[in-house]
Amino acid sequence: MFSSMTYIADINVVYGAVAGRFEALEILVHVKSLSFGDIPMTTEDDPENISQRFYSPTFVTVTAAYRVH
Repeated sequence: MFSSMTYIADINVVYGAVAGRFEALEILVHVKSLSFGDIPMTTEDDPENISQRFYSPTFVTVTAAYRVH
């Protein structure tokens, strides 16, 4: 399974999952990524971001599961 969504303000969510059965063993792996686009880096010395510096935070989760019959 694969899914990709774009929300307001450049927020993106990407999700992917795969599962399989190997005789008596079932395995599931899924990955989810949440990114927030470019955010201006403002500081006390540069409150208007004249330096044009940005950062792009991204959060990723990875999960794996198994079951033996």
